[in-house]
Amino acid sequence: MRHIRIFILLLIIPFIASCSSDEDSQGYDAVFNSEYTPLTDLSELGKASYFYAGIKIEGRNVGFLPSDSDSCLKEDMLTPIYDEHDNFVRLEYRRHEKKCVGGFAEIHMVQNNIVRPGYLFTNLNLIGGFVIDPLTGGKIEAPTTQSKKYKGELEIGFQAGYLRIEDQLSHYTRPGGMKKVYIYLRRSDK
Repeated sequence: MRHIRIFILLLIIPFIASCSSDEDSQGYDAVFNSEYTPLTDLSELGKASYFYAGIKIEGRNVGFLPSDSDSCLKEDMLTPIYDEHDNFVRLEYRRHEKKCVGGFAEIHMVQNNIVRPGYLFTNLNLIGGFVIDPLTGGKIEAPTTQSKKYKGELEIGFQAGYLRIEDQLSHYTRPGGMKKVYIYLRRSDK
């Protein structure tokens, strides 16, 4: 009887071990696979600032900056701007460190409208500096006046405690026609 129990135990252990490692072998992404809440109204952003936390590149897990990182991205910030009557005006994405090779000074996201849950229609305008075009990898100079960078819909919502937005803001280039890249931003109420 004891030998049968040992035999059964030896058969079951490899099966259990193989099941528990399936998530890792398939590249399980705990952040990207967590619950996603689409943004339904721009007021849900509040009056907080959102700092760059990480990026999700199609086919890869979300990669976050370490808390002690000296990356030039760590101070990049998305801020909702309101007028004196607390009416939403625009979103501003600012690059604070000019040392980033693919950097720019500021992007204003204007004429914003949530067209359906989780989809923001916007116009991205460069304000000074330069940016690397995500499709071609070429440098786009932006005069001190506004120049158009992107017009269209971006996915936007909250996931795993972060604001997740489809990336048209960073300098990340999309090799081989890759389409979906998201940036994750951590909220700061300061």
